[in-house]
Amino acid sequence: MHLAVLQSDWPALLERWKQWGDLLTEESIHGDISYKSAKGDAFATPTWQIVLHVVNHGTHHRGQVSGFLRAMGHTPPPLDFTIFCREALR
Repeated sequence: MHLAVLQSDWPALLERWKQWGDLLTEESIHGDISYKSAKGDAFATPTWQIVLHVVNHGTHHRGQVSGFLRAMGHTPPPLDFTIFCREALR
């Protein structure tokens, strides 16, 4: 993915995630989401587990990018969530 595409497409995707999250209730977060894997296997997983997976998986990729940047001689930005929140809420 090119940086320009990420910069242009990310705001709309983030807004869709926010709208979806705003619709969640205590009941719906415990409800299952049914889906099929790339191999066609059917699964049903509680919504809260999928949300936690998305966050965890993103952390994995941020760590990968950080490692790649360091390997190329660059200092990556802070990965600490609390720092992100402090800066985002300024």
